[in-house]
Amino acid sequence: MTPDAAYRWLMLAATPEVDPFEVHAMASILALAADDLSAGTGLDRRAFDDLSVHLFPGAAPILGAMADRHVPDPDVEEQAVRDLLLMYAAGGCLDRHYAVLIARRCRWPHHLWQDLGLASRAELSRLMRSHFPRLVERNAADMKWKKFLYRLVCGVASVCPAPTCSDCDDFPTCFGDEDGESRLARIRNGIAANSAAFPEERP
Repeated sequence: MTPDAAYRWLMLAATPEVDPFEVHAMASILALAADDLSAGTGLDRRAFDDLSVHLFPGAAPILGAMADRHVPDPDVEEQAVRDLLLMYAAGGCLDRHYAVLIARRCRWPHHLWQDLGLASRAELSRLMRSHFPRLVERNAADMKWKKFLYRLVCGVASVCPAPTCSDCDDFPTCFGDEDGESRLARIRNGIAANSAAFPEERP
């Protein structure tokens, strides 16, 4: 099943009682992750069972099959990002799952919203406001999300040697626009998801 077909199938399997954006965001992330088996999602069977109950009751068998695949353990860096997100979680039932998914996809080299399978940076910011609102408050300058997360994990000096971000030569790479096409759209158009045409955003 292609990621585009997986996304549409998950949307049809979703429960109507849940916020449509919540369903769309999780379906996008899972659909792209299903196309990237070597990376996995980081989620275990209990997490997939939970997603079946709360978001996709009609997709329980397929989500269960995804959970049967090997789940690579997080490395130290990924675990640190996961722990940071959980520290600032809003307390909702899906926060932990998003923390795991975001931390896993932070390892990929492009804009975080692209490697999550979302349509734009605005969608990622909306997701962060819903599940990690105190992090959004801390990111008052609207730094790119991957840069911001690694800045908190690794310290300011590892991102920019200047005393303040506004004095840093790397300011455009840390803030600036995050334009581009979503990975699901590129796959739909027959372009490799890991194409070098994507802008890179390394922490």
